[in-house]
Amino acid sequence: MRGLLWKDLKNLKHQVVIYAFMATIWFIVSLVNWDASFLGGVLMMLSVIMPITAMGYDERAKWDRYALTMPVSRADLVVSKYLLGGLFTLFGAIFTTVISLLLTGDAVKSLLTVLFLFSLGLFFLSVILPFMFKFGVEKGRFMLMAIALLPTALILFLSENAIPSPSDTTLMGLSFLAPVLAVAALAVSLAVSLAIYRRKEF
Repeated sequence: MRGLLWKDLKNLKHQVVIYAFMATIWFIVSLVNWDASFLGGVLMMLSVIMPITAMGYDERAKWDRYALTMPVSRADLVVSKYLLGGLFTLFGAIFTTVISLLLTGDAVKSLLTVLFLFSLGLFFLSVILPFMFKFGVEKGRFMLMAIALLPTALILFLSENAIPSPSDTTLMGLSFLAPVLAVAALAVSLAVSLAIYRRKEF
């Protein structure tokens, strides 16, 4: 498993430079607006894109077909991509927490913001990865774009229908509940992806 993760990280080293540049831009935006949520949102989306990019490299190189001739199980190949996405999401959450604390000095607000963004990143991973394993990266990217538009559509819907914002107590409860739901969704997603991949032919 460690070897699979190292292989993906080596393949992604050039992408990491590009994404680090993008993160730097949004870091500056966060500094200007004194709000780390800008940076956190971008880091969560980049965390979702990382395992998908790694899968794209594997697909073009026909890596899966080659890997299965070695002492590597199908479960290892699937779990490694979930771990990769989870590691990038966790790194993004920790980095955002530090920046938020430096900008606001409000530990509670920083924690709630990061918990929500971390949960959102895990939820996106949960939804998109089974589609990637089922249809491949090229077709699965359309689903990724659709999922990325969902938060924007939800915000527009709430604003146009003048739906009142939830109270601070409700938001706090949701922020602490969100990671539990996200981890549960990730577990279900992993089971679905394993079932898909075990039946896949190369």
